[in-house]
Amino acid sequence: MDYTILCLRDRPEMLEAAAAWFHAKWGIPAEAYRDSMRQCLAGDGPVPQWYMALGDGEPTPSRVYVRGTAEEGAP
Repeated sequence: MDYTILCLRDRPEMLEAAAAWFHAKWGIPAEAYRDSMRQCLAGDGPVPQWYMALGDGEPTPSRVYVRGTAEEGAP
């Protein structure tokens, strides 16, 4: 499967799909993800950054990544 990596800042309309994907995957309230994703879209700082890997034209994210958060342990 081929994936296209997208930054949420470039595709803000994907916020709801991305939050729903994370909620379904991890069971954490979708609103917690929406809040963090809105911070990303506000562009107030370099983190958080949210990325999505869309596979073969799927309408929802196949994978969603956040970079630069302490929880993730990213460099």
